[in-house]
Amino acid sequence: YTVVHRYPHDPAAFTQGLIVRDGVFYESTGLNGKSTLRKVEITTGKVLQQTKVDTKYFAEGLTDWNDKLLQLTWRDGLGFVYDRKTFAFKETFRYYGEGWGLTHDDKRLMLSDGQAAGALRFLDPTTFVENGRVIVKDQGAPVAALGIIEGAAEGIAIGLRALEDGSSNPAVDLLINTDDLGRDDLLRVDRRLNASGAPGSSHQALRSAIQLRTRK
Repeated sequence: YTVVHRYPHDPAAFTQGLIVRDGVFYESTGLNGKSTLRKVEITTGKVLQQTKVDTKYFAEGLTDWNDKLLQLTWRDGLGFVYDRKTFAFKETFRYYGEGWGLTHDDKRLMLSDGQAAGALRFLDPTTFVENGRVIVKDQGAPVAALGIIEGAAEGIAIGLRALEDGSSNPAVDLLINTDDLGRDDLLRVDRRLNASGAPGSSHQALRSAIQLRTRK
């Protein structure tokens, strides 16, 4: 990767979800008692808008759907829906297990749960009912600990988290080909992205600055 820009960022923000829409960052920050939903000015890092999440929840992944923002929680199986413009709370939704990364294509939400099975789950964006899942495999073996996920032009970018036994490398990211979606019960890894400077865990890369990269 080549760093093309570096922007200031709140070092106290434990970033768990981040998207770019309307020329600003929308960010989900974690930790119990410190979790927030934010709109951030990209060039300055200034927080333009913020709402606090109830202190009992550890906020996680974030994505948008139409005029809404959808935010996960880590271990509560509970998601929050906000109006993207006003941050007004609209509703909650339930999902099974832990919440880690959240993104979407043009018809469904995609959720990762950070567990050893390597499953990527699909949710209906209106009812939030799970309507499918796939196992991500690399050279025939399930990829453990899918963490942060984000849609990309070439597919879905996935960051891996470290398992408690240390068996997964948090400095390795994957790019999977969305052409495989719907064909069978697994996704095949297109390639492992360059581990040099890869975030692994999103908040580590964002503690003091946002770095935008382009692939060589």
